Amino acid sequence: MEFKEQFGEWSMELLSASDWKIRKALKELFRAQGVYIPLNAKETITEQLFAIFKLDTCPVWPEEELALAMVDPNFKCRQMA
Repeated sequence: MEFKEQFGEWSMELLSASDWKIRKALKELFRAQGVYIPLNAKETITEQLFAIFKLDTCPVWPEEELALAMVDPNFKCRQMA
């Protein structure tokens, strides 16, 4: 979880202060790199990112969502290995 070194100290306030386009791009980038973040969650993107930054291990992808994500040739996920 290399991203934790760069983003682990970010606060909810800092995330909230960043432009929504940046938060959305971060979520899409993390998903493309294999970090599971639900697409249609009840939490806001800010809440989702903040929760991911505080985890000690990467969340496991649900099989159905993993299969859909694998269609993208740029998708990378250690769970597939």
